[in-house]
Amino acid sequence: MATFREMLSAWQLGDVLKADSLVSPDYIGHVSSGDRNIDGLKERISAFKSMYRDAVFQIEDQFAVGEKVVTRMTAHATDAATGKPIRMMGINISRFSHARMSEEWATWEVVRA
Repeated sequence: MATFREMLSAWQLGDVLKADSLVSPDYIGHVSSGDRNIDGLKERISAFKSMYRDAVFQIEDQFAVGEKVVTRMTAHATDAATGKPIRMMGINISRFSHARMSEEWATWEVVRA
């Protein structure tokens, strides 16, 4: 669970270099836009930081079963395009091997008030 929290910090800071020590080289991420490798993950972290420079993540629930960690979270940020605050919620299932994220299934959506 600590590795996932460190990865969440990388997203918040836009620190793509952290991924090299936290994510397996053979990582595969399953997201709505299709599967991605570690390079695709790094691109997405950079793009996210550009869109939501002040994003703050909060873990609402988290539990582990075997090699998988399930996390329900929220993020509060300002949309760089509109200047308006937004809130997102997400669910992530991460599989770990040798203390590194090797696979994940992630979904996020903007919460409408």
